[in-house]
Amino acid sequence: MTARLPWRTFAFVAVLGAIDAGGARALDAMGLVESALAPGAAGAVVLVAAALFYVARLLFLFVAPGLVLYALLRFTVDRATAGRAKRD
Repeated sequence: MTARLPWRTFAFVAVLGAIDAGGARALDAMGLVESALAPGAAGAVVLVAAALFYVARLLFLFVAPGLVLYALLRFTVDRATAGRAKRD
């Protein structure tokens, strides 16, 4: 069995990056601070959107680098092990 690059991990990190970049612009365009401080139900909707954005941002900044590092390390080890198995 040959080692394959972890494309699903890369795609997950790319989606988190897009959510981070796009979410920051969208929340800025929606006026997050103004909407959150204004009375009414619209403020609650914006706060839920902001909470989801910040969860994605935390995943992108703190979890994604470890995922990518683990996936690349596993790919390298699998590739080296497969090469050794062919030689034996």
